[in-house]
Amino acid sequence: MKITEIAKLLDYEYVGNTDENISGVRFYDMAEEDDIAIVKKDCEISATNAKTVLTEPRLLITNKSLLYTHEPIYVSAVKIAMLLIKNGEKISRDFEIGDNCIIEPDVYIGKDVIIGNNVILHSGARIGASAFYHYEDLEGLKTFHGLGKVIISDDVEIGYNTVVQRGTFGDTFIGRNTKVGNLVEIGHDVRIGSNCKIVSQVGIAGNAFIGNDVKILGQSGVANFVRINDGAKIMARTSVIKNVKSGAVISGNFGKRHSEVLRQQAKIEKLFGLLEGR
Repeated sequence: MKITEIAKLLDYEYVGNTDENISGVRFYDMAEEDDIAIVKKDCEISATNAKTVLTEPRLLITNKSLLYTHEPIYVSAVKIAMLLIKNGEKISRDFEIGDNCIIEPDVYIGKDVIIGNNVILHSGARIGASAFYHYEDLEGLKTFHGLGKVIISDDVEIGYNTVVQRGTFGDTFIGRNTKVGNLVEIGHDVRIGSNCKIVSQVGIAGNAFIGNDVKILGQSGVANFVRINDGAKIMARTSVIKNVKSGAVISGNFGKRHSEVLRQQAKIEKLFGLLEGR
């Protein structure tokens, strides 16, 4: 689909090569030459491989073609995706499964799912579920089901009734030898590294990044766009609302250092002990 046609249909401003043909819309770091890259910062424009970028109005010097939106950028990305789907640019593939995999009964595998070798999927797992990306336009709250893939590397194990959502404008990725327990929710566009352990009832929100050798214990929650770096450990029932440094151990409702949380608990217990002694 020609970029000029997209601009005309959506009433967006466009500058650059009028002959650009667009086949997809992707996050800037995953976009290929014929995609529209979603960018929010100037540095992302120079970093993307795409020839055309979707951006909010800004002044800059670049050899990229620019599609300017007057709407929230992700709302615009969804609208472009819908146009491309309607035009037949985006065609989903069937799933791919590697060698020596164990797929137990009642496992759902959606389209655009790529599964490596020696992967174990336990009963009730849902791989490639809808992204359930919610956005608002003038007509109210809507749901976008996503265009991205789910990529599961070799030697991964996924537990009973765990959900892995497909990506929106990128891919959901699980690295080699990572073990995911039961009743875990992995949101759209989440990237998880190698040798991670993620156990029961953990929820990881969209676009979160999990490094290598990370452990996330039961009933913890990870917020959107949070980055947990290599070797970190998230104790049970922790709310991770900000980035976590490599090797850190955090816990509690505000995701503080575990040692600090223990000291605070000790002080509270001491204070209650003094009050009870009066």
